[in-house]
Amino acid sequence: METLNIVFIGCVETSYQLLNHLLENANDRVKIVGVVTKESSTFHSDFQSLKPLAARFNIPLFNYNQNKTEMNDWLKHIKPDIIYCFGWSHLLNEDTLSIPEKGVIGFHPTKLPENRGRHPIVWTLALGLNETASTFFYMKENADDGEIISQSIIPLENRENARTLYNKIIHTAKDQMIEMTYHLAKDNVTPVIQNDSHANYWRKRCKEDGRIDWRMSTAAIDRLVRALTSPYIGAHVEYQTQEIKVLEAFPVEVSNKTLVNIEPGKVVAVNGSRIQVKCSDGIIELIEHDFQTLPEAGEYLM
Repeated sequence: METLNIVFIGCVETSYQLLNHLLENANDRVKIVGVVTKESSTFHSDFQSLKPLAARFNIPLFNYNQNKTEMNDWLKHIKPDIIYCFGWSHLLNEDTLSIPEKGVIGFHPTKLPENRGRHPIVWTLALGLNETASTFFYMKENADDGEIISQSIIPLENRENARTLYNKIIHTAKDQMIEMTYHLAKDNVTPVIQNDSHANYWRKRCKEDGRIDWRMSTAAIDRLVRALTSPYIGAHVEYQTQEIKVLEAFPVEVSNKTLVNIEPGKVVAVNGSRIQVKCSDGIIELIEHDFQTLPEAGEYLM
């Protein structure tokens, strides 16, 4: 039986964990023949180079530096049967996609065709969805619209946050990837064409999306903070012209009668390092944050 030769592309924590799992669990019909990664990143808060894994397992490595022609020449020299591209923010061009005989496999943590596009974990939490999915699919030039090879539904728990959901997705994807790889090695996959009429695309989030607007509800602020906590950069507020990160918050139950005349953004209490702030419909307590000087009750956060 022939060996399935795989090149693995990625540069985030998900990429690292999936590649490590594949290297430790693949059978003798599967071989990682090359790794494409980066030395550093200015925009991945969960960046993790695959270089240490390539070195430990003695795998040929290509460090990507925005030159797709050089990368494609290297891939053509390696001659992979298939490419796994998990955790990579650059769209692959037609030249790259045509190199491996068995195609290029991508990964997206949503229930495709729903929720294609950017920042899937953040949007899933910020929008308060009840479930998402771990999805592997054949990549095409357009983002996230290729035939689905494997999809596993992931329910969200109450008050799920970015770290717990991130870990849950990786845990699901690991076993899913191994099973998928064995089927690919046997040419035993039945891809499912996505129904584009059910598709939507999430946009790229910007810095302003992470700012807590105290006119928001307690539930919306709570979701925003949970969506942007570690491994991401955190939500933020402004205090005395400084940007302050907030990584954990919790709604506080209080009588509405005590809030009727209080404006959004006003600090109503400070207990140790915990700061209670009025928002549109209640009080939110900031629990984990990077305030160097705590505000006092009666001050305002912007």
